[in-house]
Amino acid sequence: MEIKEIRLTNFGCYKGAHVVTLPKFGAMIQKNGTGKTTFLNAIRYGLTGTEPDGDIVTKGCDESEVTIVIPKDGTDYEFTRIKNRNKASRFKINGKPTTQKALNGKLAEIVGIPVERIKIVSSSDVVGNMGPDEFGSFLLQYIPEKLKISDIISLIPTATPGMLSIIEENLPEEDIDIDAVDTFNDLCRMTRKDLKADLAAKKLILKEKDVEAPKETETDLRARLDELAKAEAEKSIRAEKKRAYDIAVMARDRYTKQMDDVKKEIDSISASRPDPAALENAKEERNKAQRSVENHRISINGAKSAIMQLTATLAALDKPVCPISPLIVCHEDKAQAKAEIEESIKASEDGIKALEEELKKSEDALLLTDNKIKSLQDEKLLYEKKISLIKQLKTLEDAIPDIPDKPEDIKEIDAETEKFQINQKLKILENIKEASLLKGQIERLETNVKDYDALVKATAEKGEVREGVVKRFLGVFEEVVNDRSKEFRPDVRFSFSAENGVVVRMSPEGTKEFFAYSELSGGERAYLTFMIMDMLNVLSGVNLLFLDELSVMDKEAFASLLDIADKHKAEYDHILIASVDHDDILSAVKARGIPMFS
Repeated sequence: MEIKEIRLTNFGCYKGAHVVTLPKFGAMIQKNGTGKTTFLNAIRYGLTGTEPDGDIVTKGCDESEVTIVIPKDGTDYEFTRIKNRNKASRFKINGKPTTQKALNGKLAEIVGIPVERIKIVSSSDVVGNMGPDEFGSFLLQYIPEKLKISDIISLIPTATPGMLSIIEENLPEEDIDIDAVDTFNDLCRMTRKDLKADLAAKKLILKEKDVEAPKETETDLRARLDELAKAEAEKSIRAEKKRAYDIAVMARDRYTKQMDDVKKEIDSISASRPDPAALENAKEERNKAQRSVENHRISINGAKSAIMQLTATLAALDKPVCPISPLIVCHEDKAQAKAEIEESIKASEDGIKALEEELKKSEDALLLTDNKIKSLQDEKLLYEKKISLIKQLKTLEDAIPDIPDKPEDIKEIDAETEKFQINQKLKILENIKEASLLKGQIERLETNVKDYDALVKATAEKGEVREGVVKRFLGVFEEVVNDRSKEFRPDVRFSFSAENGVVVRMSPEGTKEFFAYSELSGGERAYLTFMIMDMLNVLSGVNLLFLDELSVMDKEAFASLLDIADKHKAEYDHILIASVDHDDILSAVKARGIPMFS
């Protein structure tokens, strides 16, 4: 994985902006506290997002930023991670905001290596910090050959027929790698979970269904149900007949009451058939009275109009001018004329009184004829109503319903309680049948759960399959490391042992005993770290070798380490060595022409 350039802004002791072109093989030989480890941590952070212990943001600043520039097919890809003290981290690809997931995905796409693998091999303290199980899991990703299904089965000597069947159904015949084993383990876990849930549900159901059987057989119970059904059918038929009878009786009673009511109403009407001539004569009398009223009113209005004219003439005679023209003065005596007019007015008023008396008589006669006509019309309406009621009575008499024969009394039976009890017993018998089936299903489920549980354990990280695969190929990994080491330090040997994973031990020069990492000197740890890191890079394809704190090695060991790194530098995209600037360190680096940078 080639890194073209690294840009740091306010990362640890690197305050402000810094741009570093990463050499293919370079050394940072500086005093303690000048930023060697911080620079390597910045590369790891930029590549993987892994933060070292402590605060990566420069003191007095709010955020730090690391950009890794990776070339690919003539294009530079910039991956930026920004850490803020008070806000969520931000991420960019080629300057455009993105998510951490998208950034990691694009980075893995460009370099062809998952970020998780880069995390492991980009840290030189991996050997000291990685537990045996982690190291073993990592190595299993790089087993040198594919396994066959027979190989997997051979690693589970206690496999039951059911387990073998599960293995054969879910694993291919050959080309099985550790990813396939992991997938199989996940499948077994999920299936086991579903089976356990199904098992628990069936046990709960069984608990409800597994009860004591009733004394009666199912045949007897169903025969009694048939008897009850027939009895209820007969009861239903009789009840229907009784209901029809009751309805007919109520209908007849209702008709009888209606006829009685109509008869009473007919008897209460005394009206007789009206004489049509009487009503016509009354109407004629009314017309005459109406004409008389109108004539008297006309006469009275005429007399009143004459009085008004005479009164106006009398008023004109009192004036000195002639009524013909106000310009003519009249000197004639008007006394006689006035007396005649006043007499005419008096006669007209007396005539009006006589006419009003006659009008009153005519109006009274008109009222009498109106009352007579109303009386004759009311009599006619009552008679018509009486005729209508007589017709209604005839209709009711013709429609009165017949009453069927009264049915026998219904014998009361209470079958519901007995039916309920019988059905409960039948349900118990059905539950007993189902319980028997459930017991068989539960037994099979329990066996399946045991098989899947055993397979989950066998294919787990510390299971016998993984342990068996590790043991099978540990010699291969051990041989790779020892062959690398033999070129420079023939007396140093490495051993890989399966101990809840993988433990690496080293036999330093001049000894035959193998020691764990924690038991080695500083220089020996550095050498072991280089060899393991070298192997991990070869296996993962990351091709980045970062070695820090190498000043603990003695002069010969450090020189040997540089020779190994220099010999294999063509196999790496970058090798970075960081150490304190001791004279021995400086001279060894310069003697080999390794470029130094800061």
